[in-house]
Amino acid sequence: MSREIKFRAWNKHFKGMEYPNENGHNFPHKYSVENNGVMLNVGFFWMQYTGLKDKNGKEIWESDILECTFSHKPLRAVMEWDSDKYGWKTIAPIDKWEVIGNIHENPELLEAE
Repeated sequence: MSREIKFRAWNKHFKGMEYPNENGHNFPHKYSVENNGVMLNVGFFWMQYTGLKDKNGKEIWESDILECTFSHKPLRAVMEWDSDKYGWKTIAPIDKWEVIGNIHENPELLEAE
């Protein structure tokens, strides 16, 4: 089974998230692509779609902040790639998590209470 490969980018200059248009690869602002497919631009922080969806059916992207309740206490985690396990880090079944933001637009969600 294959998964959909797509990226989004945090535009550091405009402080906004950019998504590809309907053809899947052009972003509203210019970026460069080398022959090997590596996307470059110092003004962007690139994130990949994980191929997973949260309990509400929302796409989960790299750097998303997820929330899940364990023992009546909310737990938050950032979706990251685990290079040791060659997979996305999850500590509970993904259908129990909910995307509540991302580290660029909502960093306050990670602050200790």
